[in-house]
Amino acid sequence: MSSNLPMVQANLNWHLKSDFQKILTDLGIDHAHGLNLSVAGVFEKDVQKWGDWIRLNGHAQMHFMEKNAQARSDPSHILDRVKSAIVCLIPYAVGHKVRGSLRTPRDDDPSGLEAVPENLSTDLALPKIAKYARGKDYHKTISKLLSRASESFVSKGLVGGGEGFRAVVDSIPFFDRAAARESGLGFIGKNTMLIRPGMGSYFFVATLLTTIPIEHIADPKPLNSLSTLSCGDCDLCARACPTGALNKDYFLDANNCISYFTIESRGTLPLENWTHLKDTVFGCDICQDVCPYNLKTLDLRKVTPIINTHEPLINLNVSHIASMDQHQYEMWFGGSAMTRAKYEGLVRNAIIHLHETDPNLSINIALKRIDDLNSVIKETCRQILSQGHFLDSFK
Repeated sequence: MSSNLPMVQANLNWHLKSDFQKILTDLGIDHAHGLNLSVAGVFEKDVQKWGDWIRLNGHAQMHFMEKNAQARSDPSHILDRVKSAIVCLIPYAVGHKVRGSLRTPRDDDPSGLEAVPENLSTDLALPKIAKYARGKDYHKTISKLLSRASESFVSKGLVGGGEGFRAVVDSIPFFDRAAARESGLGFIGKNTMLIRPGMGSYFFVATLLTTIPIEHIADPKPLNSLSTLSCGDCDLCARACPTGALNKDYFLDANNCISYFTIESRGTLPLENWTHLKDTVFGCDICQDVCPYNLKTLDLRKVTPIINTHEPLINLNVSHIASMDQHQYEMWFGGSAMTRAKYEGLVRNAIIHLHETDPNLSINIALKRIDDLNSVIKETCRQILSQGHFLDSFK
């Protein structure tokens, strides 16, 4: 049986009652379903797969992923007396932005990549940054949206004031993609992303946990066709990944993932990984860019703070990032999700990116920063200057 199939919702999807959905729609959230958390073992198979992933070291050095096993298996550790959830999908790239930086495997060389013809590309403001991180920090933005929704549920008399709510957006140990799968919003792809036909995968999954029984907020409906979908024989994501992070279906090996290198990895980067920063300074969209479900999407509504590029980032180039100080980092990246990489991580990534694209410029910056007080930046500059490019420039 496919690992994507919902297992414990009694062959039902819970569609939100119209009054609840209208409040979400007014906030810009069109796609939301209910999820019954009173059923035992909602995430049982996901806890097992998560445990296997940890045991196989798929999480690399992200040791925080090893914690909070109880909360992952039982959401009542996140919200006391929780009975149900409203699971939402909120796009962060729509229309032409979905097509940006699209790359596909070449038929004559499945391991290689080629750019889509120019007429299909876009003039994105920040092509070196993963799409999800270009807007304001989605954690704060979406949490505020869901808090407004819960306040409206109470103020409009849909629920009593004594009911509990908690917004869950990525930073809490909750199986958000599994919750979306179980609620019938989509299926998990081989690249481990949640996919919804007509919407693709460029969206955030956000959940509003509540103490309200599911029957009060949603109506039961027969399972829709999404519950039986899968990637089938398609393996474009695995073929396109230049590092082999997706060599096993439905398993992401963070040790070989460009997003991990550029966001979660601390300290200096091994030289063998540098070439993979040629096209990025933060994150990677390759496995989503090549997914057929992202080739064409419906005209989805936009939540402005998420879709619009974080204003301080618009005019930055990579050399700005490579040369920035702590104050500039806080001024430019404060309020964006890119702070996850930390100050030294972004500078490190930018210097390495320049090494792969403009060696002379990277040397100039490395010479200026070789005595940097930050050890990661200092060591990255030393790595730059210890290589042949520096010596060649003086021949």
